[in-house]
Amino acid sequence: MKISDIKEKVILLKINKTYEEGMSGKDVFHITRRAWRINTKRKIKAEYAFGLFNNKIVSIYSITSWHKDKINPKRWEFDGETASDFMLDKYLNKEIKRFWKRGQSNPVRYVNC
Repeated sequence: MKISDIKEKVILLKINKTYEEGMSGKDVFHITRRAWRINTKRKIKAEYAFGLFNNKIVSIYSITSWHKDKINPKRWEFDGETASDFMLDKYLNKEIKRFWKRGQSNPVRYVNC
């Protein structure tokens, strides 16, 4: 799948360092939602957050609000819930090709926002 295939307003969050196969849904939500350094103007436009592990979409959440992270107030976390079945069927477990170039360290990307 290409980035241009995503039509919704999405923030892509690379969770490679914290994600492990077999994690509970609660744990995946926790690592996807918190402690991000993000653009404050663009974050409010995002309707969905996609958690990516090795460029594969492993979690999708509908964002309801953003607030400062409780542990690190220089970072942000979102509140939300698992996305609709429509969104899960459309994107979950799809691989995004060539999105992060080798050597890029920023784990956040914005799509349509």
